[in-house]
Amino acid sequence: HCFIGMQMGKNYLYFSLEVSKADIVIGLMSLYTISCTNEPINRDDMAKLKFKDKEKFRSIYEKILELPGKIQIYDETDLESYGQNAFNEIIRRTDKMFKDNFNSQLDNIVLDHAQLLKYDDAKTNRDPYQVLNIYADFFRKKAARDQYGVILLSQTSRQGYEQACKRGGAYSLTGLAESNELERGATFVAALFSSDSLKASGQIQAQVLKNRFGPTMLEPRAVSVRPEYYLIGDGYGTSPQQVSSVFEEDGTFSNPFGNLPTESLDDLLGGM
Repeated sequence: HCFIGMQMGKNYLYFSLEVSKADIVIGLMSLYTISCTNEPINRDDMAKLKFKDKEKFRSIYEKILELPGKIQIYDETDLESYGQNAFNEIIRRTDKMFKDNFNSQLDNIVLDHAQLLKYDDAKTNRDPYQVLNIYADFFRKKAARDQYGVILLSQTSRQGYEQACKRGGAYSLTGLAESNELERGATFVAALFSSDSLKASGQIQAQVLKNRFGPTMLEPRAVSVRPEYYLIGDGYGTSPQQVSSVFEEDGTFSNPFGNLPTESLDDLLGGM
């Protein structure tokens, strides 16, 4: 979603609470190669390429930087604390960065994933169900007030997954883990179902469980998936030539991957 939006000139703030910024960068680079070049490089080989061919690795990295839309990625190492004020400050600072550097604004916020949200305040005595509902309400209001698109990735509950297994991979809205506010406040809810047999066939099953402005798709539909490239679906309808023409445009760029300058790519990926 971010990669498609960046090709369209949309700016993203990505909170990654489970994997590092380096992993997200590698995923974007791998996705670029399978979508926009004739030389696909999967995630594992992309990580190795950093050591085998640094110049080639950097050239792919710079193609991501040249997309018309930008992405600012934060992981847990960037969060001084957990709480609504902390997320508000990062969102405000990122929106300002886009305005100051690119004369544009923040368009979309992605958080992966919602069940990892918490509060650092020891006095805050809330169970996980309450925490998730409060945060879901916070991001819903943020979207409405400031006109951001907000994508909250969510796990399903164990019971929800077991029920989906019995129904041929069909989820219900009650399958969302721990939060009725995620369902109630969402405009659009998509579900992805996987199993060993689906993985073996290179597929997942997709549903649209809720859509306030259009049709739903309650019957699961098989969709191609290439997890080694971060690719879901059969492509994006964008040829390498079309994307290359975007890269030929002039423009300035300041590194979006966290708070590091562009030249510190090695520092960003140093933990790999």
